[in-house]
Amino acid sequence: MLPDEERHRLSTLESFRIYLPNGNTVPLSSVVDIKERRGFKALRHADGQLAVTVLADVNTKVANANAIREQLAASVLPQLVEKYDVHWAFTGKAEDQEQTKQT
Repeated sequence: MLPDEERHRLSTLESFRIYLPNGNTVPLSSVVDIKERRGFKALRHADGQLAVTVLADVNTKVANANAIREQLAASVLPQLVEKYDVHWAFTGKAEDQEQTKQT
């Protein structure tokens, strides 16, 4: 977790390192495109709970969205649930695909 003084500075993202499965690290900018935009600062709620939305575009030449969701569901998200007592759900296209698989 980042120290408080680093959490609110865009420059922190520029030097942020991501751990790869092989243990190596790479700059965040080598695996994502960061786009800054102006927006409203507001708290959003869903079903009476504070909510956050995370969106991503996947470069299908190097990754598969379904595989990424599976990995998130299997390892990353359970760790967040355990550590922070949060709830998560895949919505949008991912939710539609899951419903289609079940029918």
